[in-house]
Amino acid sequence: MTRSRRILIGGVFACLLGLAVFGSFVIRAARATSAAAPIVVNVGDLVQVAGTHVSCGVLRRSGATVIQCLAPPPLRGTYGTLMGDKRVLVVRFRNDTTAKVVFTAIQKRRSLACREERSRERALAA
Repeated sequence: MTRSRRILIGGVFACLLGLAVFGSFVIRAARATSAAAPIVVNVGDLVQVAGTHVSCGVLRRSGATVIQCLAPPPLRGTYGTLMGDKRVLVVRFRNDTTAKVVFTAIQKRRSLACREERSRERALAA
């Protein structure tokens, strides 16, 4: 694995970790200051994140319900996430329909950064 690829994967991992830590603080603060119930979304629902260009959709993929968050098109060179009860994937789009998995994790178990022999391309049909 090249040095630049390790730096890229490390940067993605650090960003995800930072977002997770920041998100946990925001959620805890929101729970402490607000009695509002969580927003429940169902398969087929789309959510636009306020103040960003990121949108998320709830869909079924490989038999599991997941939330998929993406930047607006064109997708080439952007990252997306797919998260369900069991798995988390971070993908980098090579074009508008094909993405490479760069990080995968199993909730509460293990994670794998992309390695040449373990990397694979997936066509993400919407």
